[in-house]
Amino acid sequence: MDGPDTAQTSKVLTDRLHELVLAQRILGMEGHDELTLGHVSWRDPDGRGFWLKRHGIAMAEVMGIHDLVLIGFDGEKLEGDGNRHSEWPIHSEIYLARDDVNAIGHTHAIYATMFSATSDTLRAIAHAGAYFSENVPRYTTTAHLVRSKKMGQGLAAALGDAPAVFMRNHGITFCGRSVPHAVIMGYFLERACFQQITLGASGLDWQGSTADEGTSKGPNLMTDAAVDMFWKHFCVKLAKLESAQG
Repeated sequence: MDGPDTAQTSKVLTDRLHELVLAQRILGMEGHDELTLGHVSWRDPDGRGFWLKRHGIAMAEVMGIHDLVLIGFDGEKLEGDGNRHSEWPIHSEIYLARDDVNAIGHTHAIYATMFSATSDTLRAIAHAGAYFSENVPRYTTTAHLVRSKKMGQGLAAALGDAPAVFMRNHGITFCGRSVPHAVIMGYFLERACFQQITLGASGLDWQGSTADEGTSKGPNLMTDAAVDMFWKHFCVKLAKLESAQG
């Protein structure tokens, strides 16, 4: 089959799946692609599992719903062509542990992955880090791929109720209440790591925002209105880039 039968799928579901398609390409555009690795998922609204990009293509190459697969929480592929990513337990176990999470991204963004190898706390140098309020824990059990439910459960436990988690010497996983929210979380996390690594390497004397500033400023960056505005910006930016590329 070429993917879910859109004639029998509600318009809302179809719209959300197209949103998930765009999410992959937006993160690819913003430096989260590494070969064919990395993926963003969305919790299926009917409780069947989650939608995920198929294995074997880069995030920047996800062009339609036919590039998505529906995976059950036990790892069984339920809909769509193509193979599943072997790290599907990242998604299944976080969804099972976190009712508040409806979208998850796992990528190897350059600066965030480098930061995962450190023991430093991510601090709010500017807006990008403010949302996290020094609340990005680390999964340190292994740097291997998370290919079993047990490993996925360990990652979910390390994440706890935080918005994202560093995976030591591997990458990052970030969550959102929606696909656009998760994408913006991933964007901010990579940007915050870039800022801290760059400023730290400069030799300049610097300081981050205070804890009170982060606590008060961060949520304002992620209101529904802000998420909608940022998402529209990324969609316009992607359309312009792809139009210029022909």
